[in-house]
Amino acid sequence: MKHYILYDKNGKILQNISTSTDILNIPLLEGELLEISNPIIDIALKKVVNGQIVDSSPEPLSYDFNRYLDYPIIREQLGMLWHDIDQGFFGDNAKNSKFYKAILDIKTKYPKT
Repeated sequence: MKHYILYDKNGKILQNISTSTDILNIPLLEGELLEISNPIIDIALKKVVNGQIVDSSPEPLSYDFNRYLDYPIIREQLGMLWHDIDQGFFGDNAKNSKFYKAILDIKTKYPKT
């Protein structure tokens, strides 16, 4: 039995194809074939570059995007800020507030690069 992968022009692997017949008998959508020794288990983690199968680990997210994902929603931030002001967190004391600590935790977790 022969094993192939069908991949698109960007190298994204679309599917495994296993056949005991000639590959030319298989109707193909847009894409290219690469003969392989065994089917690929997790095609989402691989891609084809210059006829070779390579890992396609995603690019790490930027610090600002990570911060964006972790910041509390604006409604929660405003609620924290209101309660902190209501409790008298002003000046240097503001650095002890829930709002300040929540934002500082995220900024520390994802420093500017």
